[in-house]
Amino acid sequence: MQALVQQKEFKQALGLVKGATNSHSALPQLQGVYLKAAGDRLRLSATDLEIQVTTSIPALVAEPGEVAGRVRELCAVVNAAKGELTL
Repeated sequence: MQALVQQKEFKQALGLVKGATNSHSALPQLQGVYLKAAGDRLRLSATDLEIQVTTSIPALVAEPGEVAGRVRELCAVVNAAKGELTL
């Protein structure tokens, strides 16, 4: 996956889906965010098995794909970035 997104939009979207994660869960899947780049969008999705939150933002997708990452680490990277992010 390779996509270019605006830091501000990614930060807002990550903040939305972060609410559906469970940082205290024994299941690592519930501590993460699923990212899927396709077309001209980046979709972010997270769940705690009771609710699921999904949103998408505009992206320049060079290589479609999908990946999951821990929300805590993604937030740290996004907060430190300026301008545009390449995923």
